[in-house]
Amino acid sequence: MNRFGQQQGDAVTSAGAQPSSVPAQDIASPAIPGSLQDRDELVQVNFEDVEIRTVLKTIGEITGINFIPHQSVSGTVTVMSPTPIRLGDIYPFLQSILDVAGYAAVEADNVVKIVPKAEATKRNL
Repeated sequence: MNRFGQQQGDAVTSAGAQPSSVPAQDIASPAIPGSLQDRDELVQVNFEDVEIRTVLKTIGEITGINFIPHQSVSGTVTVMSPTPIRLGDIYPFLQSILDVAGYAAVEADNVVKIVPKAEATKRNL
């Protein structure tokens, strides 16, 4: 296991973009820090058959975003990113991952709730 609680080979980030190399963000309302969008640091993110909750934990550690997954959030994802991603673009990148997996990110106060897409639509979130 690595320091993120993942089995070796589950998730790979470039050596210069480990979550510990990015200062923690001061999270306030809204859930996504505005300063995150302006961040130009690059992160290399690749996931191969990684649990969605592990992806959320890793991206939360990189960005400082607090995620609360619905109890039904489960399954694995594979993400192939041959080129680094701007830190400012990682949240939309995560939204795409969630969309493909059938989930939606709903911003609320100082957290992002991860819920099934059907529930987000039904509740008009």
